[in-house]
Amino acid sequence: MFSIDAPTVGSNTVKVLQIKPFAREGAIKAIVTICVSGITIHGCKVVQQEGKQAWLAFPQTEFTARDGVKKYNPVVEMGDTLKREVTRIVLARWESEARHEF
Repeated sequence: MFSIDAPTVGSNTVKVLQIKPFAREGAIKAIVTICVSGITIHGCKVVQQEGKQAWLAFPQTEFTARDGVKKYNPVVEMGDTLKREVTRIVLARWESEARHEF
């Protein structure tokens, strides 16, 4: 499922390179690879809990803090406007592809 379109968000080009449906039951619906202005980001996840709207989770690393609590650090950070637009583009593509699978 590779993309040839590349919407522009400000001065950034956004491409959805691959969407892999996640076959297991649960909230994770797909694993996505995107490219934002030449930077490829693997491991994004389309997440949708029962009865809720889907959202895009960006890759993160898990660690255990000194107090024993699990915490997460983002692997990639971007401004709110760009993040909203990337999310919109990815979810639109995911929804379009999900409709064609049946």
